Amino acid sequence: MNPHIERLMPKTRTEWLSLRRADVTASAIAALANAHPYCTALQLWQEKTGRKVPDDDIDNAAMRRGRLLEDLAFTLAAEQLPGCKLEHNDATAPFYWRDTFLRVGCTPDVLAVSERGIGVIELKAIEPSQFAKNWTDGRVPTHIDLQVQAQAHIVGAQWAAVGVLRVGHAVEFDLIEVTPNADVWHGLAGLVTNFWHLVETDTPPPPDFTRDGKAIAELVGASDGSAIDLSTDNELVDALHKREEHKKLMGMLDEDLEAIDAMIRFKAGAHEIITAGDFRLTLKTQQVAGYTVKPRTQRPIRQKRIRNEALSQ
Repeated sequence: MNPHIERLMPKTRTEWLSLRRADVTASAIAALANAHPYCTALQLWQEKTGRKVPDDDIDNAAMRRGRLLEDLAFTLAAEQLPGCKLEHNDATAPFYWRDTFLRVGCTPDVLAVSERGIGVIELKAIEPSQFAKNWTDGRVPTHIDLQVQAQAHIVGAQWAAVGVLRVGHAVEFDLIEVTPNADVWHGLAGLVTNFWHLVETDTPPPPDFTRDGKAIAELVGASDGSAIDLSTDNELVDALHKREEHKKLMGMLDEDLEAIDAMIRFKAGAHEIITAGDFRLTLKTQQVAGYTVKPRTQRPIRQKRIRNEALSQ
């Protein structure tokens, strides 16, 4: 029995959310392995350093859909596990487990007891097309696998599963086994330890430049009038060459598109609907309302070549 594990019983959803904010939760832990589709390590770091207010208490259509369908998923899971004692964790004020040493927490949807021992089951309501796209060959997506791995370790479960519900023209449900893996957990524990060190030293983790544009803009803030020479930063210099080339290509493409659009308008004349080969075009006259852009702060990037390319080689 791990002496650092606590099972807490919040009285309200607000209290539960407060407990979660002190930990890296199982639902977000994949971000530390750059494996979470909706969260990055930098975004999580912003939350834990108080730079960003988490939106986990904001209701949206997907969350409401999940709550409404969770009871159905639980019923279907119970049908597939007839000899298993199941406890559905109350969504309004669920039990919360946390490792006080690592500061990792979890809220498993279902606790189970069977001849195999204690188990945890994570319930997911997935749109059918997303299931077909992301749950290939019966494999659990990586971020959900890591979520369940963390839950199993913290709770001390001997087995784990994910119950996947799809509601379309029919109701479909699969219970997919996830084998607790000590090596996977040790890897996650190392990532969590390093993450909290970055939080405590106020050091941001390496950003994901394809996903962290907004987070980076918020982190660096306004310009201060100073200058810096990054000529020895080969990664940046290479990126600037690429950016220059892409800007030129975008300009050429824009010119081509404008010419094609001009041809379309000329050939269409006053006609509103045009058929040409495999294409159908519409050019309906519309009135666009005027509007005023709200004041905002921004830092546009303006790039200018200051050295002759031949001299820089």
